[in-house]
Amino acid sequence: AATKATLTEACTPEAHDAANARNDHLVDACQAIIDRSGIPAHTVRFGAKGCVTWTTTQIRNYRDYKASNFELAFAQWIHGINRGILLPPGLDEQWLISVMHDEADATRYADVFGGNPDWNATSVAEYQNGTPRWRTDLYSHSGTLMTHDESIALIKSMGAKFTPEL
Repeated sequence: AATKATLTEACTPEAHDAANARNDHLVDACQAIIDRSGIPAHTVRFGAKGCVTWTTTQIRNYRDYKASNFELAFAQWIHGINRGILLPPGLDEQWLISVMHDEADATRYADVFGGNPDWNATSVAEYQNGTPRWRTDLYSHSGTLMTHDESIALIKSMGAKFTPEL
């Protein structure tokens, strides 16, 4: 019964067409961000699957793939994770829009992808510098830097029963 319902009610041809259309919208949004910013990347789509590849030209073979900017790919992956986008680890940003995703789900990635203000970065350090200051510098002028031993002592003095990680 579950299989029949899935195939006849959830995964209908119309639902697949809608998922493909949502992916088209997402890929187009990401390509527009790439075009506006001039970052060395391009988009690829195949039905409901899409990705951002960190080369300026289409990848046709392994040699082309090895010319990808792997540092920016990794930085973008971390950028997404820090903002709630959990894509499979890899050196291109791949996604699959399912029939269960709505338009808001499909465009969330583009919103995060376009959210880094330093698209002129050419290194991981410069790219990460594009992180909004409130995320990294909120307490940098008023907090007290502690050693690991000092933080353990403070936590124990407060009666907490855990040890912070390094």
